[in-house]
Amino acid sequence: MGSITMILGGARSGKSAYAETILAKHPAVSKGYIATARVWDEEMALRVRWHRERRPDTWQTFMYDSPKSKSLAEILQVCEVYLFDCVTMYVNNLLMDRLTEEELTPGNNISKERLQIVTEAVEMEIQKLIDTIVSSDKDFIFVSDELGLGIVPDNPLSRVYRDLVGLANQRLAAQAQRVEFVLCGIPKRIK
Repeated sequence: MGSITMILGGARSGKSAYAETILAKHPAVSKGYIATARVWDEEMALRVRWHRERRPDTWQTFMYDSPKSKSLAEILQVCEVYLFDCVTMYVNNLLMDRLTEEELTPGNNISKERLQIVTEAVEMEIQKLIDTIVSSDKDFIFVSDELGLGIVPDNPLSRVYRDLVGLANQRLAAQAQRVEFVLCGIPKRIK
């Protein structure tokens, strides 16, 4: 079994840059970067470009942002170690892919029953990801936002999203050998 390192922090806390330094120092020859962000506007395109520009050309980038992406099993055949950036966007993609355009329209209510069905489906995908990682012999560095430190979101869908990211973080941290929290660019080991 490979090792799992998890890097948590708030938005713009420096967690991705810190995770990249961990990958850069890893002794493996072949290094992969699994990108989960979808570009939906100019600001997101700029953020993705900043991340790309920081990475060495020797790292292979794998887009893992939609159901049409290569499977994780296929991606795991290529490199020895991977940086998965980030769990937060991965969970967002899983959730958004299961909702209709009408359900995503602001002001529309989603029934509790429908939210429960979607939540269970996303939980299963999160567990499938973790099972795939744990059963592999690859080293992984995960980046994720800690969303549970802010205010309680004002709508059910946002609360479900926050809860799903929290669940993913808990499950990954339980499997990880190393967990660090980055605050203001300063990492603090918590496991």
